[in-house]
Amino acid sequence: MRKILTALPVPLLAVPLLAVVLLAGCSTRRAAAPASEPDTRAVLAIPLAQSLGAEEAQRIRAMAEVNGMLRHCGLRWEGYFGRMASQQRDLRRPEAEMQRIAIWHGYWLGATARAADHDAIACNREIQTDLRDRAEALLRDAPGR
Repeated sequence: MRKILTALPVPLLAVPLLAVVLLAGCSTRRAAAPASEPDTRAVLAIPLAQSLGAEEAQRIRAMAEVNGMLRHCGLRWEGYFGRMASQQRDLRRPEAEMQRIAIWHGYWLGATARAADHDAIACNREIQTDLRDRAEALLRDAPGR
């Protein structure tokens, strides 16, 4: 499964708004407004690793790719995103950083799902189980856990 996820191309396409909406709902504070299209492009111009570090940015990307495959397979991915966002909030990330995480997650999720849809990757029971297990492992590997 890791081989499939690392081989998927990452085209520069629009970010699913659902990721930003879900992230905003995770906060008890006043949520930041979703980024406009130009703001999204500006966020994507700066690598997430620049502010979070390479290891954490890679973990978020891996979660987004797993979530993209779950979406491709018609399975629920939102709960994994919500739990990851909660972990990031527990690290006391500022709202602007949370929005950057949501935008990058949405970008990677969308690119993965589109590539898997285009390549008609099969979603048998073994792959579905592997995806869920991988998502759980990524959540366990979060900083501060």
